[in-house]
Amino acid sequence: MNSSIIKNQYDKIVSLGSDSNTIKNELKRIKLFNSFCYLWYTVACLLILGRMIKYQILIDFDITIHLIFIVIIFCTQIIHAYGYYKLSHSLFIILLLIAIYSFCNYMVPGKMREFYFLLIPPVTLIFIDNKFLKYIFVVLAFICFSVPNLIYGYYDFWSFNDPTQSFLFFSIFIVVDYFKRTNKKNEDALAIKTSELEKINKYQSQFFINISHEIRTPLTLIKGQIEELKTFYASEPQLEEIEQKLNRQVNQIKSMVDDVLDSAKMKSSDFELNLKQINLSELINSTYMSFETNFKLKNIVFELVTSDKNYKIQADSNYLKRAINNLVVNALKYTDKGGKVSIELIQNENDLIISICDNGIGIGKEDIDKICNQFYQVDNDINRSGGSGIGLSFTKEIIELHRGKLKIKSEPSKGSRFDIVFPIEDCVIIKKETHKLVIKKESSPTKISKIKSAKKILVVDDNREMRQYLVNILEEYNCLEAEHGLEALELLEQHKVDFVITDYMMPKMDGHDFIKILKEKKYQMPILMLTARSDKESRLNSFRLGIDDYLNKPFDRDELLIRVENALNNHLTRINYIDKEEITTEEVEKAQEWIEQVEQYIFQECSSQNFKQIDIAKQFNISESSLYRKIKSSRGKTPNQFITEMKLQKAREIIENDPEVSLKRLSLEVGFKHNHYFSKMYFKRFGNKPWNED
Repeated sequence: MNSSIIKNQYDKIVSLGSDSNTIKNELKRIKLFNSFCYLWYTVACLLILGRMIKYQILIDFDITIHLIFIVIIFCTQIIHAYGYYKLSHSLFIILLLIAIYSFCNYMVPGKMREFYFLLIPPVTLIFIDNKFLKYIFVVLAFICFSVPNLIYGYYDFWSFNDPTQSFLFFSIFIVVDYFKRTNKKNEDALAIKTSELEKINKYQSQFFINISHEIRTPLTLIKGQIEELKTFYASEPQLEEIEQKLNRQVNQIKSMVDDVLDSAKMKSSDFELNLKQINLSELINSTYMSFETNFKLKNIVFELVTSDKNYKIQADSNYLKRAINNLVVNALKYTDKGGKVSIELIQNENDLIISICDNGIGIGKEDIDKICNQFYQVDNDINRSGGSGIGLSFTKEIIELHRGKLKIKSEPSKGSRFDIVFPIEDCVIIKKETHKLVIKKESSPTKISKIKSAKKILVVDDNREMRQYLVNILEEYNCLEAEHGLEALELLEQHKVDFVITDYMMPKMDGHDFIKILKEKKYQMPILMLTARSDKESRLNSFRLGIDDYLNKPFDRDELLIRVENALNNHLTRINYIDKEEITTEEVEKAQEWIEQVEQYIFQECSSQNFKQIDIAKQFNISESSLYRKIKSSRGKTPNQFITEMKLQKAREIIENDPEVSLKRLSLEVGFKHNHYFSKMYFKRFGNKPWNED
């Protein structure tokens, strides 16, 4: 059996009577108490067995006493398991006194077993905090130790009742009590320091979140101004190139902000990876394809050393991909024109290694141990021109969270080698299957036509310029503005609103609480969360509240318009279907949790090109007609339309986590056979083409 499994089972057994809310010090006592009980059972059983074998008997007085002790200690442990700790601890010490007294005076008298009473002071100090009870038990133990000899005369009076023995008895109590109080004082001080550090980390994380919000808002406005320029200088041939360069810089800033946020988030105690089995070989291949063009532009040889095997591991593909990307980006950054970079997947006897090698500027010995510290940067010409010092720190933490190690070898002017090492026992090795990729270029999309509408949209955002920008984008709608959730609720009481666009972070009432109240009050209009918060938890929490869409800042104006239009159309289709089929509001609300499970299932399985609605029906054990009815009433789409929507949402999420992803890899990951068709559907849904169409 695996040693970790044995350890987990042992922890469960000795933690009997505790739960997730049990404080650390009490948990120590619970584990010690249960360990004492199990030790007592073991010793008693061995004594009974030994006596049976020695005297060839099944029962006698001594065996009966041992059995009685086992039953009593078992009852004491049951009391303890139900949370009556003080009572069970006191009973345990009393029982220990009785047991030792019985041994000394009835079972094996005159055998110097009285010195077992020296156990009572430390055991008392472990389990009892009450000073009065502590002294009572110690005095009782001393009386039980010395008085019986005065009555029965087992030993010579002056040798057994020597004053030095009394001194030994009480000195043990005093010394253990001193160390216990000192230890408790230190633990309390440590707990205070730990609490203070947790608060600092919490404030730090909140600071990064706030800074992210503040940065993303102006980035959104910058992108908006770029779009405005296009309307005035549409005929300028250089404009598209300028737009691409500016967007690249905006995305670079956004990526840096994301790294800072994630690095802070990983230090919180509740951070968890979304682990799934992924094909590491495919991940490396997609990384190579994503960066191939960048290396060509810099005239650097970029090699991928392939294997005839596929390696699958449990990993969070988004975070692990970003960690690997950071290492490749560094290799690109620190390797000069004409240099060489390689990425290779290596298997040896004990490890699976992702190796990124370059012949760039290298790193000095004095810096190798420091470069993975947060915000640390090697002093060189490249770093002096820019950089955040976050990438390698983020990468190392992600790799270690995946049970891996980051090993670095480097030499100035000769290059560097970064090895991501995973235990081979964590991997599944299978024969590789090859796929033939057909790459097509699609023509430029036509400009989206805008449909005038008298529908009323409520824009909720604490930034006045952002609200004005949104109102300008939505000029063909009738817009209302609110600075926060409370103001928005007041407007909703005065106006019939067809659509709500809300920020997440706002004063007085944030977007989360605002949407929660909307749902409690049974408002039925579509809701789009437009926010700088890009973390998965915020997105999922928002969707659990029942929003229709979630869009990160900075965003594309055409994408926003198309999302609004699609959400309004879906809402209208859904309402018409509900009215036609006479479906109650309660039925729709009940289906919400189910539809979230369907969304997760499609997200996991949609990479298969043969994925169909019948697969969903089989997975959730319902008929195709019931599937149609549930999805149509909940999302206003047919099952096939809903599957396509989930595929496109997954593609959007992949792009947000990996802006350099190629079209061919992206279309494969979301189950589209043809790049051209995928690109067309993506544009129709979001108003822009997938990035990096190579």
